[in-house]
Amino acid sequence: MYTLESLPLIHVWLDADQLASTARIIMDGYRVPSIGIVNSNHELIGMVSSIELAGAPKDANVGRLMVQPAGTLDSAMTVREAAGEFVRLECDFLPVLKGRKFLAMVTARDLLGRLRESFDPMTDLPWSDALRDWGTEKLEHDVEIAVLFIDLNHFGVFNKEYGHVVGDRVIKEVANHLKKKIDRSTDVLVRYGGDEFAIGTVRTREEAEALMTSILGDQDGLRVDGVDTPVTFTVGIHGGLRSKGRRDVHGASNLDNLVNLASRDCLARKIRRDQAVVDAPAETADLVEHSVEVTETAAPTATATATRQETEVDRDVRTVGVMNAVIETIQADDEPGSLTYVVVKAEGKLAVGVSPKMGSSRSESIAIATGKALEKAYPDTKVTIDSVTVERAGSTELVTARVRTVREGLERDVTAQAEANGDLDETIGLVVISAFLAE
Repeated sequence: MYTLESLPLIHVWLDADQLASTARIIMDGYRVPSIGIVNSNHELIGMVSSIELAGAPKDANVGRLMVQPAGTLDSAMTVREAAGEFVRLECDFLPVLKGRKFLAMVTARDLLGRLRESFDPMTDLPWSDALRDWGTEKLEHDVEIAVLFIDLNHFGVFNKEYGHVVGDRVIKEVANHLKKKIDRSTDVLVRYGGDEFAIGTVRTREEAEALMTSILGDQDGLRVDGVDTPVTFTVGIHGGLRSKGRRDVHGASNLDNLVNLASRDCLARKIRRDQAVVDAPAETADLVEHSVEVTETAAPTATATATRQETEVDRDVRTVGVMNAVIETIQADDEPGSLTYVVVKAEGKLAVGVSPKMGSSRSESIAIATGKALEKAYPDTKVTIDSVTVERAGSTELVTARVRTVREGLERDVTAQAEANGDLDETIGLVVISAFLAE
């Protein structure tokens, strides 16, 4: 979360006995509309702007021209808090103080760019860069922190069944729930991604785990208007255990590592939770209509169509066997060195595939991880992703995957396609599954 002190402020000021001509030169040179006047202890005693300087003699002391500001801003204030003060005080510029010391003058314009890029307008939360800035600063000052990573369970279902308007409402309700749980004196809450949130905290590990328990509540989930199913989420945690000072000062790298490990812990907890219900029947994959072309070395080409259905399919038609495997969880991002995790539920069991980005695109990494998960679910089959593409088709995105499999000595080359009506990542995984299970 950006604070005023973290902004590239222009640190200029004048003593009370300096001349109006000097003030004009400095203000023109730095292109600032006002300048602070300080005493020998560097405490603010007033300010002058172009209004006070207009018509004043060049040799007039600024101490005689200065006026008192409408208010002051604390350097620890967030950009959003400071913007609120500008609105409340109805002014164009205000001084920033650190304790009693003057730092700089800041204008409402100075805040606009940061305010626009720092906050998610849907949830009124800062984005992940705020956690990075906050955590890096804490770690470089040898303050131990913990990170909680929160991921909604089956969020794609809400978008598919209820539409994106309700999906947005779910995100807002979860954000409001998390806001009520944190203490701003110790914690920073950010929206990390689409359905992911993260909390950085200076609490001890024990206290951070208590926060996690409070967030999870009684596990019954949140009730959201217009949604029949309770909204649940999983929380992972890492950090808060170090008792000795760090030998390194790479705060940004350490922060990234904490977030990645908390994210992995979140995924592991999801897998353990889902593993506890593996005896439940596998869910039917929620797919739009697919067209799949199958080419086998030992069999003629055949065309198959998969549609959403829960009844037994017509065995006279070559049909994609989507009833046997579904995407349970996908965790992916666009960072070059990250890992992509895909959890597939197949035949009532969970299998996890992992793919390092290593120069691959996000879609390629998801497809490869899905293939690895299928290899674990079906140990007698080798899966190779030849290609995966995402193309714009009107108002939707069209996912195409070419998958080669070797099963019982038979090599098959399958191309599957689907429109991504909602969750693109999940569609990529489901297209790979469709190609893999095509008969």
